[in-house]
Amino acid sequence: MPEDRTADSTTRSATDRRTLLKGVGAAGVAGLSGLAGCAGGGGGGGGETVRYGVLTPDTGTYSSLAEGQRQGARMAIRDVNESDEYDFEIERFDGDTEASDEVAQEEAERLIRQNDIDYMMGAISSSVALSLNEVADSQEIVYNPGGAAIPITGGACNEYVFRCETNTAMIAEACAEWTIENLGSDVFFHIANYAYGESVLREWRSRMEASDAEFNEVDQTGAEFGAENFDPFISQIANSDADVAVIGATGGDLVRFLSQAASQNLQDEVDIMTTTGSFLSVRRGVGEAGYGVYSGTRYVPS
Repeated sequence: MPEDRTADSTTRSATDRRTLLKGVGAAGVAGLSGLAGCAGGGGGGGGETVRYGVLTPDTGTYSSLAEGQRQGARMAIRDVNESDEYDFEIERFDGDTEASDEVAQEEAERLIRQNDIDYMMGAISSSVALSLNEVADSQEIVYNPGGAAIPITGGACNEYVFRCETNTAMIAEACAEWTIENLGSDVFFHIANYAYGESVLREWRSRMEASDAEFNEVDQTGAEFGAENFDPFISQIANSDADVAVIGATGGDLVRFLSQAASQNLQDEVDIMTTTGSFLSVRRGVGEAGYGVYSGTRYVPS
């Protein structure tokens, strides 16, 4: 617990609150509606405040995606606070992860120490989300990750992590077989060299291998997270025998890749399939360079 508290009663209150939240973590915030009188320092009745830390990459490679995540948090909190169905309100505390594992952990620990947050959500980078898994475990605080890599709620998961975000397996399940059936069997993978890109590669490759359709992996390359120059990778793809390039990157990495690919007329040589090219921020970032690029998508009502 935070070391700068001086009143024993405050420390006991915060400890009791954290113990309660640990016990109801699987039920989520909504589950507190019938238990709000037990939380915090108050007693009886409603009026409790649940403190939620919102950790987004306001600066750095994924800053273009951060605003959508913040807007989603604001809308969800507003809906809860304006509803008569809950006996508590949510107070939001913001932190900037800078798309950095280390900074994200520091920001999360700052919000826990200074604001006594009960829950935290956010991160777009899967590597950052994995680092926040560690904070959730060590601080015993429920975390709702925004990253898409499978290990976040797979091998690296713990009892405090609950994801409602889509993941790389979902998009691979929908698109991998379709890609080799419709765009070509000779596939070149290019990924961002960190948890997200690695997860995309595993999920897409495994489904293509399991498909009844013909599949041949031509080659695979990876760029450092936040890379600026993709020309060598684009040239390697263009000079290969690939029918289609599957790009496992998002945010600024994907915008820069697609923009540079368009300037080199890569689509004259191969089709381009992306995992997040449908994101509004990506479409805005690439403009006309995104014409003809394929993408998986998230949930779209029909």
